[in-house]
Amino acid sequence: HPIIRIFKYAYIDFLSDIAKWLAIGIIIAAAITIIIPDNFFVTEIKNEYLIMIIMLAVSMPLYVCATASVPIAAALMMKGISPGAALVFLMAGPATNAATMLLIGKTLGRKTLAIYLFTIILGAFISGILINSLLPAEWFSHKVMGQHIHHHRFLPEWLSYSTTIILSLLIIYALLKRYVINRIYENRNNINKSQMETKIFIIEGMTCNHCKMSVETNVKQLNGIESAEVNLSSKKLIVKGKQINIDEIKNTIDKLGYEFKGQI
Repeated sequence: HPIIRIFKYAYIDFLSDIAKWLAIGIIIAAAITIIIPDNFFVTEIKNEYLIMIIMLAVSMPLYVCATASVPIAAALMMKGISPGAALVFLMAGPATNAATMLLIGKTLGRKTLAIYLFTIILGAFISGILINSLLPAEWFSHKVMGQHIHHHRFLPEWLSYSTTIILSLLIIYALLKRYVINRIYENRNNINKSQMETKIFIIEGMTCNHCKMSVETNVKQLNGIESAEVNLSSKKLIVKGKQINIDEIKNTIDKLGYEFKGQI
């Protein structure tokens, strides 16, 4: 059902792809929340442009993707950086990490790399300045948000805790699925493949793709057969599986009206 596929993709497949970086971002954000004092950037570094430069300098060597950058930026805003500085971090970080710059430099050259960096940095700074200029600071003030949350919670407490637990469980499952469960299945498949045998037969009378599909489909349905592939030009049927029964294959070919010439 389409609805089931949508939820499966959103909460299992897609989350499996981003779970690693999301977990890394949450862990780094938690460390920032614990280590850096509240309003550190407001009280210790009062120059907004200097904070943007610091965010740029921190984000460039930090090898994190956009998924991990979001919780980190949120934690930094709680410590006093402006939304513009957070935007600089979000824009410049994923786009200017060392791996990306190395790849661009090697494939497109240093001149292109310089233009790329200049464009990203300039765009990030301009966007950050515009955000700080156009949007009211009160929207992002940690003190105001803290007072508002204290008196009027955005969500009921039970809903906040339950959604946090659900998201945590989904991330844990996604990580287990990607790095544990899938590897177990891969190891089992490798073991099964190592136990398979391959046999090649000559089949006469196959002239078109319909013949090819007919033989492949019917042979695959036999017990112990994992795959069956026909090469029309060489008249070969390549069969892979466990305990391949040649008599069953011969009978199947005969019933289809082709001539079984035996095994090579």
